This record gives sequence, structure tokens and C-alpha cells, in this order.
Amino acid sequence: MILPGWNSHATVAACLESLRCQTFRDFETILVDSSPGLETEAICRERFPEIRYHHHPTRLSAHGARNLGVKLARGGILVFSDPDCRMSPVWLERLEKAFRSGHRAAGGSVGNLEDGWFPGGVHIAKYAWWLPGGHAGPRPDLPSANVAYAHDLFDEIGPFPEQWCGDTLLARRAAAAGVAPWFDPAAEVLHDHRATWGQFLRERFERGCDYGLVRPRLEGWSRARLLAYALAAPLIAGWMTLRALRYAALAGHLGNLLWCLPVVAAGYAGRQAGEAAAHWRLAWRRC
Repeated sequence: MILPGWNSHATVAACLESLRCQTFRDFETILVDSSPGLETEAICRERFPEIRYHHHPTRLSAHGARNLGVKLARGGILVFSDPDCRMSPVWLERLEKAFRSGHRAAGGSVGNLEDGWFPGGVHIAKYAWWLPGGHAGPRPDLPSANVAYAHDLFDEIGPFPEQWCGDTLLARRAAAAGVAPWFDPAAEVLHDHRATWGQFLRERFERGCDYGLVRPRLEGWSRARLLAYALAAPLIAGWMTLRALRYAALAGHLGNLLWCLPVVAAGYAGRQAGEAAAHWRLAWRRC
């Protein structure tokens, strides 16, 4: 179990307490913390002596911290989440069951810790594809908030690329290696969203920009395709919102999505604006 830490002192205790309540007990917890302050370290050392705490002197990206945690890990299954998540008691049990069933990459659902119009919209904008209550089965992508890889598979396809979309890229590598990531909604974590409107939209824009720079290079897009996708950004944002409606309906969350639809739509608009900006940048470099 590997957690990245960066100024995580407000949420890490609840996360680690939830790990103490797991029905599956044969696991180690590694927290790689690159915070400038000592608050997270103090919480871990004073209240959770059972975890393996590692402090890195300079700031790491979340995926960089995960990659370092892999180097420290001893287990045959690498499980990843975040210190702003709380895990259901059967979380690790369900993931371990997926691996016993023959899956080498598996993940679970991401629920929302806080009720409310704005937090609910933020959550669905980020995790509509992995809401609790969905159907188990293969998925093309699994978020790093709730994913596990066989250690030997990770050695083959890893490490995490350090872009924000590194979890998406790693899932694509797994599929290219013949391993379809498996989704089990019963393996649930709850995400603690703490964001203002400005922080939410900025994060969505930056993630979109990151993905918009990576995907065309991987797939060898032409300049014409880059420009077409940039111009079609409003239509794509609408299509993504419709897809979110579909996934929310399948998971039994359609009412929640409709209630906070303006927040969800704003999130997808921000993400597509970021992708469009990246596509324009790449297209003009080819002029």
C-alpha cells in the first residue's frame, strides 16, 4: 500500500485510521512524504508507528512519490491511493480477491466523502467513470486514487509517467501488454475534496492541458487533427458530460449528477479548454 504525501496533514490521519480497519490484514503501508513542513511526519511517527514513513528532501510529484514507494515495497501486489482518501473496510480484501481471480491490474470505485451541491459536482466531474454502484468489468483506465498492479507487471510497464495523466498512461501500457485493467466497484474509497471554484477549474484546466500535450504525441496526430480537436472543444465537453450522465445512471447516481450538473459541466468545459490550449500549442509548433 503506497501513499504519496504533500502537505497532507489535514487528511492523512483519517486515511491511516481507515487502513487500520481493513478486513484483509497482510499488507504494509508506505507513505512517501515530500512536504516542506513536519506536520505529516509528526502524525505518522506519533500516531501510526506501524507504517513505513519515508521523507524526501525535495518536492516530488504524486507519481514520483509513488515510483519511489515502489522501490521501497516488498509485496507482490502494489496498491496505490492518496492520503485524502478513506478506505472502506473491505477495500483491500476486494482488490486481493481480484488478483486471486487472475487479474494483474485492478481498481475500485471512488465515492465522495462530503455531501453538497459543489463537492458533489467536483467529485462527479473527476470520477464519473468510477462511481460506487457501477458494474464490475474491464475498464480502459483506472485512477491512481484506487488502483493496484502486480509487482512484476509494474516492473515491466512502469514506472508511472510523471505527468498528471500518468495513471491513464500506465493503464494504457498495461492494456498494450495484454492486461486489461479490472474494475470492482465494491473496492471503494471515499475522496475528501477540499477546493474552491478557482482551484477546481484551474485543476481541471491543467489536467486537460497535460493530457492534451501527451495524447497527440502518443497517437501521432497531424496538425489538421490538432486544429480540428481544438475547434471542437465545446462539442467534446458536451459529449463528455453526456458520457458522465450515462455512467452516473448505470451506477445509480443520475439524480446526484442532475442536481449538480452546472458544476459537472463547468469541470468538463475547463478540462476541454485545457486540452484545446495544448492542441493549439502543438499545432502552431508544426507551422
